[in-house]
Amino acid sequence: MKKLLFILALLACIPSQAKPKTQNGEFTMKVGSYNVCTSDSRAKKIRKGEFKTPQRYYCNSAVAIARMIASIDCDIIGLEEVCDSMWAQSGNIDLRKLVASERGDDDYDWILYPNTSNHKISYDSAIGYKKSRFKKLESGIFWMTEMPDVPKYVPGAPKGSTRPAVWAKFKELSTGTVFFFYATHLVLGSMHNDGGNEYNATHFMKVAQGDFQEKYPSVVVGDFNCGEGSEAYRIMTSGRWKDCFDTLVAAGVPLSEETITYGTFPKAEEDGYWTSRIDHIMTWKFVPTYFDIIRTKFPTADGTLHHPSDHHPIVAYLTYKH
Repeated sequence: MKKLLFILALLACIPSQAKPKTQNGEFTMKVGSYNVCTSDSRAKKIRKGEFKTPQRYYCNSAVAIARMIASIDCDIIGLEEVCDSMWAQSGNIDLRKLVASERGDDDYDWILYPNTSNHKISYDSAIGYKKSRFKKLESGIFWMTEMPDVPKYVPGAPKGSTRPAVWAKFKELSTGTVFFFYATHLVLGSMHNDGGNEYNATHFMKVAQGDFQEKYPSVVVGDFNCGEGSEAYRIMTSGRWKDCFDTLVAAGVPLSEETITYGTFPKAEEDGYWTSRIDHIMTWKFVPTYFDIIRTKFPTADGTLHHPSDHHPIVAYLTYKH
C-alpha cells in the first residue's frame, strides 16, 4: 500500500507538456541530452554505408537537427559531438541560428569551449539554456584524464580518451536556486578496447565530485557510451548522481513501451531501434518525474524524412524543492 501511495504521489508530480511552473519554492525544469553526430562522423558513416543516404550529411540534416531541438523545447540541454561546422567555424551553417529560427526567438544561449590543443571544436560538448529561466553564474571545461586542465594526450592513457566535460553553474530565476549542470561524452569502449570508457568515467567522477560542492543540486547528461551492467556505468552511478531512467523504473513509474524496450539510437536503415541505452540524464537532489526517448523523424534538405542524428534525444522533467 505504501508503495502504491508513493507511486501515485510521484505520478501526480509528472508535468504536462506545458511550460513547467514554479510555486512554493519548488520548480520543475525540462532537461535533455542529444548527440548530434559530428560532420566528419556523418561522412564516414555514409562512406561505410552506415548512413544510407547523403541526406544525412550535416549540410542536409542541419535543419532537421534544429527542428528536433526546437520541438523538444528543453529548458536546458546538453549536446554531444558538436564540431566546427555546427558552430559555423567551418562553413556557414550555424546550428544555433537554425535553432533560433525554428523556435522563433533567441531565448537559448549556448556554452561551448574549444576542446582541442589547436583551439578547434571537435567531438565537443555544449550546453544550451533558456535565458528566461536561468542566469549563468560560471562555466568551464575539463578533460577526463589525469590532466583535466589541458586538452593533451596523457602518456599511457587509453587512445582517444582526451574527452571534454563542459559545466555551468546556474541560478534558477524564479526561486534563486543555484545548481550545476554537466554535459559530457565518454569515449566508446569498443573503439580501442583498452579501457578508455572506464578511464573517462573514473576521471569525470574524480573532477566533478572533487571540485564542485556537494551542497548544490546538479545534473549530469551525455552520451556515456555505456549502459547498465558495464563497469563504466557502475563508476558513473557510484557517487552522488543517479540515473533518471533507473530511478523511475525502480519506483514503478510507468514509462512508454518503446522507452522500456528500445535504446537511444536507431538502426542504420532507420526502420527500427537498437536496445542499448547509452545516453543518460543523472541527478543529485533533483527528483525525476518523467523520462522519454524522442524518436521523431524530420524533413532533411530534399524534404525526405530522416532521423536527424544517429542518436535519439532523451528528455526528463526534474523537480527541486528547497
